[in-house]
Amino acid sequence: MRRVLIAAALPLFAQTAPHADFNKPLGVECAHCHDTPKLETARKMTRMVEHLNQNHLQGAAAPVSCMTCHRGKESGKSTIPPEMTKSDWPETLKLTPEQETKPAREVYSNMKSLGGMQAGRVSRVMQMFRNSLGVNCDHCHVEGDYASEAKPQKNRARKMLSMVSSTPQFFDGKGTPVFCFTCHRGSAKPQF
Repeated sequence: MRRVLIAAALPLFAQTAPHADFNKPLGVECAHCHDTPKLETARKMTRMVEHLNQNHLQGAAAPVSCMTCHRGKESGKSTIPPEMTKSDWPETLKLTPEQETKPAREVYSNMKSLGGMQAGRVSRVMQMFRNSLGVNCDHCHVEGDYASEAKPQKNRARKMLSMVSSTPQFFDGKGTPVFCFTCHRGSAKPQF
């Protein structure tokens, strides 16, 4: 009740202007969230956007917003189109069945962010990166020397992994629908 009273004391333009940031990106009217259980979800999503912009995207050319994920739809879930899921995994990185179940850091060199996952999953994650950004492996890696730190994109990818890893806290422990494609949409440059 107190929040309503505070908002009622504000001029009408100050009450409605922030809500315009929700209506168009989500493709819904005010009643969609207000006076429904969805209001708490909207608050969590607002906190997530603030968290990402303040902690991971400071200095970015454009901040994330509701539109980044929702694109005018109530559901913000995004998927990689099926035609984008094929990838050629380098022959030198293919694993034996025994290696596939080991932690990636024991099989591959210089695995700073993905080292704890099973080595057999790394190729699928790299395919997701490749497809989400519409790039080839050499965008982040030196061909033939995948452990090399020569390309700054590799460290940027690690920072983005850290950012995405921070989002499950806003989804009630149900994982996260946020991943590279959410922002990149098949382009090396994020499509905010």
